[in-house]
Amino acid sequence: MDNLIDYDQVKSVLHHLNTDDTIASAHGILCGFACIKPDLALDDWLGEVLVSIDLNNLSEKSAHEQLAQIYNNTLLQLGDATLNFQLLIA
Repeated sequence: MDNLIDYDQVKSVLHHLNTDDTIASAHGILCGFACIKPDLALDDWLGEVLVSIDLNNLSEKSAHEQLAQIYNNTLLQLGDATLNFQLLIA
């Protein structure tokens, strides 16, 4: 399974977007939401961890794409039959 999440990448993305959430908090929110809401949308999670994002700003659009990849990888990990899950904590 090659969908491991790079801790430093997530840290950099969240720092760039000036969120108050830590990596552990943002990832924990995603995991919790995904467990109780199977039809969780990316925007549901981002609405909880980001104040705002400007998709017209190329840098923020790139960060959004990276967060989408983290979202997708996390959902894949949570559904993995071999329980290959990586919790993002320091």
